[in-house]
Amino acid sequence: MATNGSFRKKCMAVVLALLLMQGAIFFFIRPTILFNNRFTRNQVNALLGSASPSPGRPVLDKGPPVSISKLSNYPHNHTPSTYVSIKLSNHHTPSTDLETVSGSLTTKQPPTSAPSTNYTLQPPDVRSYSNWKKGTFCEEYIGKTFTKELPVCSTANNQSSLTCVGSSVSTNMARCTARFLAVEPEKLRPVVTDCDTCNILNSGSFHLVQNNHSSCPEPSLRALQSNSEANDPLHRSIIDITSNPTVPRETCHTWVNKTAYFFSSQRYHIYFRLYSYYNLYKTLLDQGSVPGNYIVVRMSEASNYKFEDFERLLFPELKTLSELPEGRVCFREVVFSPWAYAAVMFRCKMERDTVSKCLGCEGRGKLGTSLMTFRTRALQACSLKDQTREHRESRTNKSIVFVKRKPYTRWNGDKLHNFQRVLSNQDEVVSNLKSHFPNAQVRDVFMEDLDLCEQMRLVHECDLYIGVHGAGLVHLWWLHDDAAVLELAPSNFSTNPSFKTLAKLTGRRYRFLSIPGNTYKVTVNVPAMMDVVKSLLYGKV
Repeated sequence: MATNGSFRKKCMAVVLALLLMQGAIFFFIRPTILFNNRFTRNQVNALLGSASPSPGRPVLDKGPPVSISKLSNYPHNHTPSTYVSIKLSNHHTPSTDLETVSGSLTTKQPPTSAPSTNYTLQPPDVRSYSNWKKGTFCEEYIGKTFTKELPVCSTANNQSSLTCVGSSVSTNMARCTARFLAVEPEKLRPVVTDCDTCNILNSGSFHLVQNNHSSCPEPSLRALQSNSEANDPLHRSIIDITSNPTVPRETCHTWVNKTAYFFSSQRYHIYFRLYSYYNLYKTLLDQGSVPGNYIVVRMSEASNYKFEDFERLLFPELKTLSELPEGRVCFREVVFSPWAYAAVMFRCKMERDTVSKCLGCEGRGKLGTSLMTFRTRALQACSLKDQTREHRESRTNKSIVFVKRKPYTRWNGDKLHNFQRVLSNQDEVVSNLKSHFPNAQVRDVFMEDLDLCEQMRLVHECDLYIGVHGAGLVHLWWLHDDAAVLELAPSNFSTNPSFKTLAKLTGRRYRFLSIPGNTYKVTVNVPAMMDVVKSLLYGKV
């Protein structure tokens, strides 16, 4: 009995010692704790003791489950020196930690240094205009594009929280960078559901963060307003930034330490969508961004947003506002890419003083321009690759793609009949193409019925691409070197050089055929059209 009693006392002593050791570990030593299991957000909050959250503390109360990859030195007084690395669990996010893939979406102490970027104006990456002749309009405008400083803050560029650049040729193009920027995704999402009419102004979505490295005293938007369109979400974002008070670092729930590129785009208009993508791509190129060192944030949050799968293939670093952590997200550096209307191809056709100069920039054979490297990247996103000329010439049959049109609207509020441009004799055109060119493969398609990569594949593999003036002709970008595009343009579009300009800058063969009619209904002269088709298929333009 004495032995049993002694044994019990020893066991109790051991248990007590273990309890004391556990208390010492958690309350005095506080070592790093590694969690490799999955937790619900409520469990995470319980681990962090978040019954009543404090400013600056991560609270994960909504959204998908999260995985805790590291919980280090989390003290009870919630000082800014703590951090929690989280991994959002959704089907778009790779299985590896976001910190190493698409941005430091981590709650940690604010950066101790400014971004490494030199904020004196730097020339764009040479790769983006290496094929344009040096010192020419084509190099300056089509290649470099953003060469003029647009001062916003009264401090020097390397000390400014906001810097913008514009074009020395056009007064409708700008790109801006913000350092130490706080973003409120919950406030921003409702005002960007349709970025045809983004209403960012006065939304309180953006704030500069108080820091020791940069500031923006006495901001002036005069230069920016004179060099960008008022409806550009970039323009409206900068106004919102300068209209709101700065916020303390301690109010940031999450710090993103990699450069973030913000862009916006229309919901489904393929012409403007691709031009927005090009602007984003060129921004990345000009900034010398290296994959893995940045993230891309799309501001458009429309419920019927199209082509998202392609978008994520084109920009694997993409995050939507909904995929950002909750609460106030603070970025070390944000670059705002301009919208589609600021694309150099669009400005070329919109501004009378530059149309003829742009048409003098022959892109044929210039594979190193940003227009052509973007083409390569877009094709690769769809697993497409240019064939050799020998391979193309070995094919026995030519391929013709004829795009048919349906009535459509370009954006919310647009009247359905405004831009139909539907051929009244579409079926006659198709039957004549098949009868006049029996050895050719003729495909007549409604592009909107196809997946975007399938649209691109059809055009990329064809020898002749035909369509009435409209957004779908932007696909001429993917034509191979020996292919051609035939634009059927109603008489009131005969002076619109949209696709002639794009064809010239990308070196694609182009032919224009004016047809009688207006924006509502048009009819093509079929015999005249067949003569043009024959010359394009078997002759030279």
